[in-house]
Amino acid sequence: MERWLHQHLFKLGWLLTKDFRTTTVLFYTLFLPGIILHEVALFFAASFLNVRAERALRFPQVQEIADLKLNFIRLSTKAARWKLALIELAPPAVGVLVISVIANGVLGISEALTVMRSGDLRDVGAGLGLLTAKPDFWLWTYLIFAVANTMTPRFTSQRALRPFFLAVAVIGLALWLFGFFDEVFAPIAAPVSQFVNVLAAVFWVVVALNGVSIFVLGLIEQTIERATGNSAEFVRGKLVAKSRADILAERQAERERLNRQKEALKQRTAGALDGVPSVYRLAFPIPGAPEGRSAARSEVPPPPPPRSAAAEPVVNLPPARSVGGDKPAQDDDSTEGAEAVGDAG
Repeated sequence: MERWLHQHLFKLGWLLTKDFRTTTVLFYTLFLPGIILHEVALFFAASFLNVRAERALRFPQVQEIADLKLNFIRLSTKAARWKLALIELAPPAVGVLVISVIANGVLGISEALTVMRSGDLRDVGAGLGLLTAKPDFWLWTYLIFAVANTMTPRFTSQRALRPFFLAVAVIGLALWLFGFFDEVFAPIAAPVSQFVNVLAAVFWVVVALNGVSIFVLGLIEQTIERATGNSAEFVRGKLVAKSRADILAERQAERERLNRQKEALKQRTAGALDGVPSVYRLAFPIPGAPEGRSAARSEVPPPPPPRSAAAEPVVNLPPARSVGGDKPAQDDDSTEGAEAVGDAG
């Protein structure tokens, strides 16, 4: 959430000013209370551990990345690694303490949460009214926001503390296995529990405040982009500003690129189908019109219709003679028919 807020606050500064120098100044000015608290905590922690700390107060250089360069206090590189690790934990520890004091001691968030615990809309409204009725409510809220989003440790030397945490874990496990855990840690159970409760409360306060800030900032950012037509985006952490003309040119180039891709895809598809056999690509011969044959066919008479079996002439042949030479008797009609056939022959 802190990284998102840093980026979009930097982007909002550019949308309002169109100048990276002014945007850088506004960016550092917005988080100035948190920056001061962060660097002061580093300085006093280094002094307490007898580590040389050099002040490098200078005006922030013009930048195009949304990164708070909290390097106004330079620690000696010759110091022990475990000392540097403890010094780096000083800003978040002081930030948790400050946020807890403001949230509970000044604004009374615990009282408001007690009123809103039921979840009823009336109770929620009463709790919010109780919060906003505090003197300088918005100023204290801004201080919590600035401190919360600048107290993240650098984590460059935390590896030096791994043996310490590992030894504590091993000792605690051994005491728990042998049954001495409750006896040893009973005196510090109450302070540890209180510290965890404070840490959890601060965490939820910061998450709620940053969530509301993200919603409001996103709404303002979208409104400005729609009204002016300008926009910006982060590419590898660097803000790339775009005017309205640049955005229109990019959209036109994107449309042309998509059209070229479609044309290339059509050509590749057509080329891939060239080798596939298809009946639709066969060149069938188309005969010409029968001009010379039409007249000749009209002069030839049509073939006669087929004759039926009933119209066929019946020819009665004389019966065959028997082997014995006996001539069978025939009637007159059959004799006359045979004679007629013989005359015709």
